[in-house]
Amino acid sequence: MHQLCRISLGFVTFFLLCVGYVSPALADSITPDQVPFTATFSAFITSVSDCSDEGGQLQFFSGTGTASFLGPITASGRQCVDLESGSVNRGMFTFTMSSTGASGDSIIGQFMGTLGETLTNGVLSFDISAFTITGGGGIFTGAMGSGTGIGTYNFLTSAAIITLTGNVTAPIPEPATILMLGTGLAIATGAYKRRRAAKGGFSGR
Repeated sequence: MHQLCRISLGFVTFFLLCVGYVSPALADSITPDQVPFTATFSAFITSVSDCSDEGGQLQFFSGTGTASFLGPITASGRQCVDLESGSVNRGMFTFTMSSTGASGDSIIGQFMGTLGETLTNGVLSFDISAFTITGGGGIFTGAMGSGTGIGTYNFLTSAAIITLTGNVTAPIPEPATILMLGTGLAIATGAYKRRRAAKGGFSGR
């Protein structure tokens, strides 16, 4: 039984070390799972211009908030708003980790939606009918995902509050992180063997 335990722990350690080594090469061939994703942020329009091909207003925005797996984020992007029909098209966003010691983890994507028709106390609601995550950086390199969202725009404060809810590719740990996990397991296995040997119950053969 002890011999089987030793072999099993050794195999798990070897497997983790190998995964840490080959995961970058296999990244393109693995189909990752999707996990729930939520982002909430407030944003201000920083500049506007014309959407010449759609007859609308091109708005650039930036702000801050929080997102799943990233924690505190800075948000930036743009959208083309047709002020007559209320449609929002050609939306693009980038969420970047903004905490101290940020690792460069980020998510980028596109969105579209529709402005509400009723203004209440200076606040206009809008729906994001669809957003698509098209990539990212760090643990979200090559990420994919989708979902919907809601938001409000306050004409008195010129601030928008947006919440996106959907799914995203499960974050992939950096190879160095997996390697440390494997190393830690190897150390734990060695400690276990020494304790058993000290008690005379594990020969080590």
